[in-house]
Amino acid sequence: MKHYNSKIRLVCIAMCMFLVPFAFGQSNELIFSSGFEKGTTITQIDNKDAEVKGTDSLNTSKGNWETNLEGDPNNCEFKIYYQDGDESMRSATIVPDPLDPENKVALFEIDKPNVFNGKKGRIQANMYNCREGFKTLTYSIRLFLPKDLDVLKSYPNAFTWFTLMEFWNDSPWEKPETGFRITVGLNKPGKGIDSLRFAIHGQVYVQEPRKPGEVIWDETQNNFAVPTGKWMALKVNFVEGDKIHGRFQLVAVVDEKETEIFNIHNWTHHPECASPDGLTHHNPFKLYTSGEIINYINSKGKSTRLYWDDYKVWNSTDKQ
Repeated sequence: MKHYNSKIRLVCIAMCMFLVPFAFGQSNELIFSSGFEKGTTITQIDNKDAEVKGTDSLNTSKGNWETNLEGDPNNCEFKIYYQDGDESMRSATIVPDPLDPENKVALFEIDKPNVFNGKKGRIQANMYNCREGFKTLTYSIRLFLPKDLDVLKSYPNAFTWFTLMEFWNDSPWEKPETGFRITVGLNKPGKGIDSLRFAIHGQVYVQEPRKPGEVIWDETQNNFAVPTGKWMALKVNFVEGDKIHGRFQLVAVVDEKETEIFNIHNWTHHPECASPDGLTHHNPFKLYTSGEIINYINSKGKSTRLYWDDYKVWNSTDKQ
């Protein structure tokens, strides 16, 4: 969101980005903002992880990935996680914007399914091991689905697995008895030709062997066709709570028009967790899907890729 022909358009979009994210009463203090511009690097650590470092040169006051994002008040660890594979199979890189070469963005691309011998593909941003859990969380990110993904509209079957974001409260690898996740992704609800839709669900985990269990709530937004070939801003509001007080809101901004995709009033932690202590692990942006989906896209001569830009995080007055 760094290069526009019209100053008026820039002002309008900037105002939109600040009006909605605080609908549940969170603080409006911006604590981190990066557009992956000059000064930001993604560096491979090993076959599982990469790290994002540096300071976005266009957001110098809030654009340092270590000081502003990982430091106080978040006190978290941020990494790019692949789980497995090598750079011939999957990569996270900083590249020119497909619509504006002067703008830099993050590209998540999976050429071959890189996990469990081709069963699935994964690239995700990990905001993990937060010292104190988020009782509320507010952030935004811009997403670009290239036209290549139009081939999924003709995928022969319905599908429900193309994850874009995930929120672990609690993470089942640390607290299996109260494992719970909220998943936001793309669905194709029907067989044959159909548009892509946003979908969300809240799901408990089974303690042994820490596998997904019962989906306790879910929703698909059938009134909004997810666009390809254009940028959209996604704004997220999370509030930890029970069936009455838990909230999750997702707002999309496309062509300067805001659409509320979800406004969930339900559990945002495990129903049997007597003393929830906040969200300590989440994936603010992610590309995670089945090997079948990736191979289908490849069979059509296309690529499984997503572009991300303008990651912004706001402080939460209710974090502790």
